[in-house]
Amino acid sequence: MLDIVNYPDNILTTKTRELSPEEIKSSEVQDLIDEMIKTCINANGAGLAANQVGNGISLCIYLTNEHLFEVLINPVITKQNGHITRVEGCLSLPGQAYRIKRFKQIVVKGLDRDAKPVTIKTKSKNVAVRLQHEIDHLNGILICNK
Repeated sequence: MLDIVNYPDNILTTKTRELSPEEIKSSEVQDLIDEMIKTCINANGAGLAANQVGNGISLCIYLTNEHLFEVLINPVITKQNGHITRVEGCLSLPGQAYRIKRFKQIVVKGLDRDAKPVTIKTKSKNVAVRLQHEIDHLNGILICNK
């Protein structure tokens, strides 16, 4: 298992760097993805960004409605629609919860774990919120600072 970094560690408020396709395919990044999934499951989390485990790269995992973890690398939100306010927690802010305004639906472009382009059009508010939360992490934004 990986150690989850807690706020106020500076890595959590620092924008992550994008990965090249060659880096994504490396055994180091592939092993990190597998360990992040194990760590998130162990912590009963719904998502985890690489900087939450001390790695400043633009990579996150998130739980789908099918109870599977997906990988998203170098994500960018390209469209958003509607609003919802929800209470969110965070593995890096144990025991804390915040009311956060999010978009109900988003479209995200990025790369998968094979460095192939993906476009995700969320159909579920839960997945939309999870992705926004993890992408915020990758941009150095925490729910306690929104």
